[in-house]
Amino acid sequence: MTRQQATEVLRLMGANVSESVSRNTDILIVGVMPGARKLGATMSLGTQIITESQFAEMLAGC
Repeated sequence: MTRQQATEVLRLMGANVSESVSRNTDILIVGVMPGARKLGATMSLGTQIITESQFAEMLAGC
């Protein structure tokens, strides 16, 4: 699934999708090589991090 496809699916489900991480971020979906800055910010905020495969599993359960 491409980033654009994931964005469309999430928006159809009512999610607010953002390219940046903030204290308002609930979940970050990471690919194979996530950016160090975004990953570090996410970890420091205590935001949940899931992989692409975990995201696909969540979608399959819907």
